Amino acid sequence: MAAIETCIANGAKGILLTASDTSSIVPAVKQARDAGLVVIALDTPLNPIDAADMTFATDNFLAGELIGAWAAAALGSDAANAKIGMLDLAVSQPTVGVLRDQGFLKGFEY
Repeated sequence: MAAIETCIANGAKGILLTASDTSSIVPAVKQARDAGLVVIALDTPLNPIDAADMTFATDNFLAGELIGAWAAAALGSDAANAKIGMLDLAVSQPTVGVLRDQGFLKGFEY
């Protein structure tokens, strides 16, 4: 949030951000928008989604699902015995990593 305040103080015209916590950053985003900056969320929508001026995002769940299906097909019969490890910082946040991981697990089902 300090980075957003710095952008405001330095007269930036806009901010591109990928939030790791989609809710707690909203007050700083509101402050930036109130100061006239355009705020664009990249790949992870804010909560609420209209907190940013716009969002450019991939369907990360679908991307993970497609990767999981590819991995299962590539492993063939070995997929049944595959051991897959995943590490997510905060599974309660709909971040790129969490959505990709959840999609991967769905796509990996055989």
